[in-house]
Amino acid sequence: MKTFLLVLASIIPGIGLLAQSQTGTTTFNKSPQPAVIYNLTYSAEAVTNGVETRMNNYGKPKKVKGFLVYKNVLVTDISAQPVTLYFNAEKKSNKDDGNAVLTLIVSNEFDRFYTVEDNAELYSKAKEYLDGFEPFVAAASLELKIKDQDESVKKVDKKLKNLRDDGIDYEKQKKKLDDKIAQNTLDIANQEQELNKQKEQLDGLIKQRKN
Repeated sequence: MKTFLLVLASIIPGIGLLAQSQTGTTTFNKSPQPAVIYNLTYSAEAVTNGVETRMNNYGKPKKVKGFLVYKNVLVTDISAQPVTLYFNAEKKSNKDDGNAVLTLIVSNEFDRFYTVEDNAELYSKAKEYLDGFEPFVAAASLELKIKDQDESVKKVDKKLKNLRDDGIDYEKQKKKLDDKIAQNTLDIANQEQELNKQKEQLDGLIKQRKN
């Protein structure tokens, strides 16, 4: 999905562009649709999780063409009438995992998308509503970081346990080797004694020869 920012208000370049949501267009079902677009300095996964947390009171969303869809929900912050909300979160670019674009498109209960020109007040409220998602996204991002760190701790702990188990095995192997070395040393000493004994017997027999 390619999202194109069409900022309607006059904005000084570089000031506030990332701070607040903007009105623009997006593509849904291969057709351009008016949308509210919010740039966030979080991963797409964190943004998606934040959306689901914020929208938890409206039930489970349906997934339609990459969007989370909350159908015919009464969100009084946006409209006094039931609306259908379409949310999409995606990476800002393929190589940028730390920034995401959150897109919201709004339709009425009969699946007709609202236009910006005819529904300026609705879109103004939708922008304010979308701006309120940042704390939920931040909390979701923290949970993901905690989860990742917990996995790192578990991996390191597992490696440490394996190293300790290896150490126990090595100690056992060392003890067996030490026992073998001790036995070998004893066997060498006994064999040296036996060799000397056999040599003495040989010398005795040689002396018995008749010249």
